[in-house]
Amino acid sequence: FWSRLVCVCVKGVRQTPTDLLRDINDKVKLTCKHSIDSYDTVLWYHRSGRDTSLKLVGYTSYSSVQVVENPYQGHFNVSGNGDSEAFLHLLKLRHPEDSGHYFCAAYICTMTEKTHNLLQKHSSYPVHLV
Repeated sequence: FWSRLVCVCVKGVRQTPTDLLRDINDKVKLTCKHSIDSYDTVLWYHRSGRDTSLKLVGYTSYSSVQVVENPYQGHFNVSGNGDSEAFLHLLKLRHPEDSGHYFCAAYICTMTEKTHNLLQKHSSYPVHLV
């Protein structure tokens, strides 16, 4: 088993590494950087090779909020901040569960009626993990 990561960037949002090969049980760290003023949240998505839907892995808002969704807890971690640079950590690669594409998106988070509305503005193209 090997993993290959590929990244294409959108204006203002950069996702790295651009190319990476990894084995089962390896750790992987993906980076998402953006330079969009007032954007405070970076979200991470996964699309597996078997399912075309995007699944939210987790997100980082401001410099203090890091959330990993339930199905990914214990296997993924997020760090950094939503203001400029965030990281997705795959703690131990599994096959085939972790195969597929990984996307990051820069968002602006606004408070309305005591809930967060996440408005997508820019996102990067996929990082491909084979």
